[in-house]
Amino acid sequence: MTFPDPPDEQPKSPLALSTVGMEFALGILLLGWLGWLADGVLGWRSSFPVFMVSGVFLGFGWGIWRLVRRINRRDPPR
Repeated sequence: MTFPDPPDEQPKSPLALSTVGMEFALGILLLGWLGWLADGVLGWRSSFPVFMVSGVFLGFGWGIWRLVRRINRRDPPR
């Protein structure tokens, strides 16, 4: 009985994996900052900053989505 050869996998370097954390943090910061700017333009920064909070949550969701895609290998490291 013969067994198929295992697929050739490239070992993941620490630098390739560190991009996941950077994307996660930058997504939260960038969308939160854009929301903060939108709140400032509309004059809502002194009350409840709706767009900033929304931007932080959207950035968090985007980071989770990218992380799941990277784990499932649908989005290979560049």
